[in-house]
Amino acid sequence: MSLEEDAVKGNNSSTKGSGKVAAKKSPHAFILVLNIARYTEEEEKSVQHFVDAFGENIFKYFIILFTRKDDLDEEGKSLYDHIKTVPATLQVFIEKCGGRVIAFNNRLKGEEGDEQVKALLSMIYANVEKNDGECYKNEMYIEAEKRLQEREAEIRKQARLERERDLQKIREELSDELAKEAERKVHLRYENTLGMTRDIAREEVEKGKDKSVIYTVWNFAKLILPGIFSKLG
Repeated sequence: MSLEEDAVKGNNSSTKGSGKVAAKKSPHAFILVLNIARYTEEEEKSVQHFVDAFGENIFKYFIILFTRKDDLDEEGKSLYDHIKTVPATLQVFIEKCGGRVIAFNNRLKGEEGDEQVKALLSMIYANVEKNDGECYKNEMYIEAEKRLQEREAEIRKQARLERERDLQKIREELSDELAKEAERKVHLRYENTLGMTRDIAREEVEKGKDKSVIYTVWNFAKLILPGIFSKLG
């Protein structure tokens, strides 16, 4: 099991994590990823929207992860020196989250980079213990995740049908030599679609009538493990 999967598994250590964001289990942590150089008005509104939608209890599960710690290192500043300079609204948010903050140096690779991830996971595990192992649960969150999964299933089904249709057309219209390359491209397109299913579903749902209800869920889904690791590049 990967570090990412282990971090998001929903119950005890015997539960097999899927590596998906709250696919069947509620999350143990929400990771808010912020660039250390700024805290935008849009980010502030999104955070407040998230809290308004899911309640004050969400603070028990939040951890703030700042990127670009290397900038602080070059200036000889600590993370806590930096926190004293951030907007008051962010300072209040950090306080409500129990002061759970951590920073990543984007330039670290290999074992040094892994140590940063381990430090984050240690913070998550410590907070899980503090919350007596309790996952975050909210009917609106669960319903939003259910709708997203339903749309994902529809996209996968549509992709399979299109693949079969395209393969059948190739077999009927092309010679064996040309068909081989055409079929390869069809299979590649199908695999690419499967890999992007969640992103496609999220974008479509955001454009729909339910946007006011689940907009923040999908925008913050990328901040929940394991999605944050792709955001740190």
